Amino acid sequence: MLKNISKILFLTIFLSLVVAGTARAGFGISPPYVYNEKLNRGSTYEQKIMLSRGNPTEDLIATITIDPSEVSNWLTIKPSTQFLLPKGQQQVPMFVEVRVPANAAYKEYKGTIRVTTAPPVRPKDTQINIVLGARVDVDLTVSNNIFIDFQVKTLNIPEVSVKSWPLSYWNHLKLFTKIENLGNEMGAPTKIGIDFYDLAQKNILASQSTQNIPKIKPFDTSEISVSLPISLKPGQYWANAQIYSGQEIKYQDRSVVNIKNVPFSIKDWLMIIIVLLIVIGIIILILRLLRRPKNRRN
Repeated sequence: MLKNISKILFLTIFLSLVVAGTARAGFGISPPYVYNEKLNRGSTYEQKIMLSRGNPTEDLIATITIDPSEVSNWLTIKPSTQFLLPKGQQQVPMFVEVRVPANAAYKEYKGTIRVTTAPPVRPKDTQINIVLGARVDVDLTVSNNIFIDFQVKTLNIPEVSVKSWPLSYWNHLKLFTKIENLGNEMGAPTKIGIDFYDLAQKNILASQSTQNIPKIKPFDTSEISVSLPISLKPGQYWANAQIYSGQEIKYQDRSVVNIKNVPFSIKDWLMIIIVLLIVIGIIILILRLLRRPKNRRN
């Protein structure tokens, strides 16, 4: 009888482990590392790591532990060192922020981050739970070398609104682009240019470029915008945008751009009237000065 009870108990424990393990099977992280070989003293770098589950049938708590090392106090986990992996959500991101001290030695640094997952602890919870985990390797190099590089994520030219003379001088288009700075210095493309073609894509109708481009922090991704003058009539055009790194075209994209004429606003009319009054006043002043009689000498 005692032997049968032992077998039943063992079988119950075994089935509980199998069921619990199956519910959380397929846990993984991507990428399983924090790697950067281009860090400078004082650099800030952030690595996104995705925590994934194949069968998210229950809530889990992710607990992050940073093993002691030379870089352990450089690392900050976002949203925190313990957060929820909700039921029904297969992927949850976490971020590892690296802040290099201003006095860090120029060399390679290594460390380890451990991720463990388990169900939330509940009062009187007698279920046997399996703790699943993964390891994130940290490999960082602090160097005094300068690295300049970037990657274009997106490029967008919204519909362009233009106004008739005399406000046509201020007609501009806005170009928006999301760029990741891969270098370890503040940086940006050297030039952004755009060529406009007719819809047959045979004739270049206008070309504009600018080197006045906002800079992006090292290892940061940011959407920037540039303003370019435009003198085309309302209509549809093919626009070929180029983003340069030095003299090389790093990225280019072609799309149809719609240019439409918009009427003057009340503010526009007020500005025109004020400018006209100023011009008339200057002309009257000049005429009065010219007509002023000269003093005769005795």
